[in-house]
Amino acid sequence: LTTLWLAFGAGTVILLVAMTQLTVGKTAKKKRVIPQPRVSTEKLVDPAAAKAALAQVLLEQPGYVATLGELDAEAHVALALYQTRHAAIARSHLSHGDAIIHRRLLNRVLARRAPGFSAELKAFTKAIERGESFKSVQKNYVALEAAIAASRGKGDLVKAVSMVTATGLLIGRSADFYSSGVGNGKIIDQSQYQDAWGFMKAAKNIMADISKSEKAKHAEEMVQLDSALANLNALWPNLTDGDANRDGGQILSDAAVRVNEILTRLQSQ
Repeated sequence: LTTLWLAFGAGTVILLVAMTQLTVGKTAKKKRVIPQPRVSTEKLVDPAAAKAALAQVLLEQPGYVATLGELDAEAHVALALYQTRHAAIARSHLSHGDAIIHRRLLNRVLARRAPGFSAELKAFTKAIERGESFKSVQKNYVALEAAIAASRGKGDLVKAVSMVTATGLLIGRSADFYSSGVGNGKIIDQSQYQDAWGFMKAAKNIMADISKSEKAKHAEEMVQLDSALANLNALWPNLTDGDANRDGGQILSDAAVRVNEILTRLQSQ
């Protein structure tokens, strides 16, 4: 019995020693961590490259703002037509206009890390498709317009020069569409005529969104721009039928020229 007990005791000691060695081995393995070299995040940012990237974005900004304006134009036309009980025509503007413009804008919105407007565009479109009340549709339009404005950016991206450049582009586009939609004082292409109105309204929306500080800085030019765009609404007595201004295309072209002349002065300041 004594021999048996001693043997058992010896076995326990051996087992404990083995377990201790195993634990130590595991602990030792855990400590064998290969140190990783520390990389300074400051070294990953090339100031010259960052400055060049911003310069490129600023260079492209007017076209980007103008394209956002095209989206706003289609939505504005759809809202106006829906209000006058032309829901089918309103839906057609959204279906052939917004989807295309949205695809053109998507990568540019992502590149700028802008808030985007997908949810608002979808809600506005669905409200029209479902035949919701005008109050509901208008509420969704206001939300979409705010999302578009937020996607333009801040700071240097929305300075007067960029915004006025985009305004000139949209007024020029309005002139082209008006000329295509009107012949001898009559509406010959309803969709083109309506889009021309939308581009004009979007241009005015962009001008309204110029910050107070920028307007104060360029007060004289802002007054001249307001004058250049003041009487354009009269070119669209009706959005669906009837007479139009036979000289409307030329009047809009002249307005675009005036905007660009004012832009030249802004650029020289």
